Amino acid sequence: MEISHEITEAQVILEEGSRLTIPAPFFLRLFGKKTINMVIHDPTAAVCLKLTAMRLSMGVTDEEFENMTVEQGLEFLGKHGKTVAKMVAYGILRGRKRNWLFNSFIAKRLLANYPFSTLLDMMHILSLGSGLQDFMSIIGLCKAVRLTRPSDDPSQKSGA
Repeated sequence: MEISHEITEAQVILEEGSRLTIPAPFFLRLFGKKTINMVIHDPTAAVCLKLTAMRLSMGVTDEEFENMTVEQGLEFLGKHGKTVAKMVAYGILRGRKRNWLFNSFIAKRLLANYPFSTLLDMMHILSLGSGLQDFMSIIGLCKAVRLTRPSDDPSQKSGA
């Protein structure tokens, strides 16, 4: 039941939107804009596919996240810190056409202005609240039940 509460909380956060504020770059400060407000909303299906591909490219399972030691955490930060920031930036931009232009910029600004734990929390909220967890549960159920596997019992075969 604990997982379903986490999923529900993540979905509520994404429906309401989670605000992130980063300092504006120099050229915007010239015009008086000191900060840029960004909101993470519920991702679209295309964004979910991209986030899933990025998450799988890291090769770390949820169990490994939960049981990470300090050394493993530092190794993860070194190897996948930029990927986590890009996932959050992709979630902010929601796969719009401007994504190719601003994704790296926003990811660098997030890394420079937020602790890594905040970025990890946002990554988990995006992956849990996007419906990905429900989809994975359904696949697990189908595997367990083996709905598509034909029966090997000869008494159940038709007499044709």
